[in-house]
Amino acid sequence: MLKCFLNDTLCIGCILKGEANIECNKTDYILRKGTGFLDMGGTVIEINHISDDFEMLFIYVSEQIKLKVISQIEKQPNSSLFHSHIIQMNDNQLDIFISTMNLLNKVHSYNPRNFQLTTSVCEFTIEIFKNLATDNHPIKEVPVQKDNNIKYQHLIYRQFLELLQTYSLKERSVNFYADKLCITQRSLGNIVKEFSGCSAKEWIDKSVVIKAKILLAYSTMSIMQISEELNFTTLSAFTIYFKRLTNQTPLEYRKYACSESNMLLPPSNL
Repeated sequence: MLKCFLNDTLCIGCILKGEANIECNKTDYILRKGTGFLDMGGTVIEINHISDDFEMLFIYVSEQIKLKVISQIEKQPNSSLFHSHIIQMNDNQLDIFISTMNLLNKVHSYNPRNFQLTTSVCEFTIEIFKNLATDNHPIKEVPVQKDNNIKYQHLIYRQFLELLQTYSLKERSVNFYADKLCITQRSLGNIVKEFSGCSAKEWIDKSVVIKAKILLAYSTMSIMQISEELNFTTLSAFTIYFKRLTNQTPLEYRKYACSESNMLLPPSNL
């Protein structure tokens, strides 16, 4: 089993039995039966210990469903995207959550090509999780002794991710985010690399590409309009940028997004 890995897609699941001690972006947690989790991607997970009887149920969704879900969340008033969320449920809540996940899998298995139906049930599953999250306090971090410098770096890293949600539509310079955080560009780069394994520029590019893909797949805007919305000076600049990061032109991706049908990976037990 991998001891450390980067989850780069939307993953939702729960612990069925046993116990595990993990770190999510350098934050320690203990997971046990009834722990539910929703990760929007970009989380570095380090596994410190797993009991012999550990078992969990989880579902990964494809990039297309992830982008569709994000696009719907962004339309909701006072909504905020989080990268990961972990809660502790009681037995009744766990049964509800497992039933919802099983429904999602059955719907997809019934008609894998019905993207709209699968996406709707996926959004419903996330809504169930969010409602359960309002009834349960997020599980507390494991009390681990950390020096003040580590706490400061963790705060900077979290603030950087929050700034990305607000400004990445228009700002692609690492220096812009460093200025917002009142630190040097080099310091920001070192902190982000330490906590996520990715550079600050890679995070910025990833955020821009996600927004571009959402607009290409789910809006009626022309590619020229999308390039302007994302603050590119020319259509050519946007095309070069997008192709460098995805190996597809914006037009190729739009055609691909319209025909994509393999949307959901089935539930897995670990």
